[in-house]
Amino acid sequence: MSGIHFHLNNSLAIENGLAFQRQTVATIIYTKRRIEGWQRLSQPLLSR
Repeated sequence: MSGIHFHLNNSLAIENGLAFQRQTVATIIYTKRRIEGWQRLSQPLLSR
C-alpha cells in the first residue's frame, strides 16, 4: 500500500516539476521577446 502511495506522490512531484519547468521556459522566452522588442524600439533613437 505504501508503495502505491509513494508512486502517486512521485508522479505528482514529476508533474509539478514539469509544469514549473514549462512556466519557467515560457517566462524566459517572454522576457527575451520583451527585451528584443525594447531593443528594436530604441534602435532608431540610438542610431540618430
